[in-house]
Amino acid sequence: MRRLQGIAICAASLLLPLGTWADGPKDKKGDEIPALRELSAKGVKEVEEGRALKPTVVKNAKELAKVMTDEAEQARVNKEVNWDKQFLLVFSWGGSGGDKLTSEVKKGKDAPEVVFRYVPGKTFDLRMHTRLYAVRNGVTWKFEK
Repeated sequence: MRRLQGIAICAASLLLPLGTWADGPKDKKGDEIPALRELSAKGVKEVEEGRALKPTVVKNAKELAKVMTDEAEQARVNKEVNWDKQFLLVFSWGGSGGDKLTSEVKKGKDAPEVVFRYVPGKTFDLRMHTRLYAVRNGVTWKFEK
């Protein structure tokens, strides 16, 4: 009897996460859309006056064409993003080669929250940096020092 209870508890603990996975919005394949996903930034225009702390928000394919000129790369991103359920954050800035931009998904009050952290590099070489993130609608984002 105890063995059966132990098996039932183990099975329940394995199935419990399935309910949490099914709570978020789904993509075309039926998979849950993650709160944050980094995409390849290949093809993103480098913006000289861009800032690491002020990304460009892209909400549809038309806006994507303004920050990404290569049509093949636009098509790639359009396949990876569900514009009805996601938007993009495009970071483009010039700075030290050692600049770091990190992200972390935390649990917020109503929905997940993405926290970005920017750490400037200590070298004096000027490099262009680009990052591209797909963020699920309803997810908040901010910068933290």
